[in-house]
Amino acid sequence: MRVHDCKNTPYGVTSANQFRQMGSFLVIWRPLIPYPWPSGIDSRGQNGPMSETEVPTVTVDAIPDPLPSDLVVLDVREDHEWADGHIDGALHVPLGTLMDRRSELDPETQTLVVCLVGGRSARATAYLVANGHNAINLDGGMIAWEEAGRSIIAG
Repeated sequence: MRVHDCKNTPYGVTSANQFRQMGSFLVIWRPLIPYPWPSGIDSRGQNGPMSETEVPTVTVDAIPDPLPSDLVVLDVREDHEWADGHIDGALHVPLGTLMDRRSELDPETQTLVVCLVGGRSARATAYLVANGHNAINLDGGMIAWEEAGRSIIAG
């Protein structure tokens, strides 16, 4: 399974069935600003075109285990959070350094962006997508990852 690349699809794909048919895992469009919702978009980000305030987002239960080998996991948390535990093989780029280090990421490579609960990673994802990267935010961040029983490593 893969993260669906919505950047070349007009307004993204609005149907979960379309994702399933393509063999991708589900992508949910989430606004960065929770309220008010942009005109024509409901609380799940469906029924209308994307706006500039939306971020491609996926839930942890939709992510294959083990992770696909061609998926880059980008962890944008601070050093002390990273040391407490992170996804094995993740690239650590704290959010405050992302603008300076964006060149370390291949824009064409699928990138799953994570933080503790999903807020910072949503901002990072919005920034990356706006700059032509194939990025998606992990809804619920590392808290959701751990609650789902997914493995982490310390150090």
